[in-house]
Amino acid sequence: MSTFGLSQPRLSKVRDLRDDGLDDETIAKVLEKKGFQFEDIDDPETPKLGGALLRIVKACYNADPRALKKLLEECLTFDDLANALIGKRFVATTRKDKNDYTRLDGKGEFYRVMAPARAEAEEDEDFEKIPF
Repeated sequence: MSTFGLSQPRLSKVRDLRDDGLDDETIAKVLEKKGFQFEDIDDPETPKLGGALLRIVKACYNADPRALKKLLEECLTFDDLANALIGKRFVATTRKDKNDYTRLDGKGEFYRVMAPARAEAEEDEDFEKIPF
């Protein structure tokens, strides 16, 4: 399961319990025991930012609570959040998955990049200076 994205804990629990064959009445009892509040178990639930995506956002915004709050108030959808992160940089640990692909380790460390991004023109100039 991916740790990247927005979560809806109650609705995820409902899906899982239905997959296990429980009826809606039993699911409602389980949800109440877990502390969820709802009128109907299928009521819409506001997605919550969590997992690795939250850690990426925190790293990109230097874990500044005011900046994070402002960002999340402005982003109504995942696409809004993704667009807000364009151009932001972070450093994170990686791991190999079962297919030997390199992935971000969602449980690893995430850090903001301290140095400002260099202009692409500078990078091109530096490349030209490399003796071959």
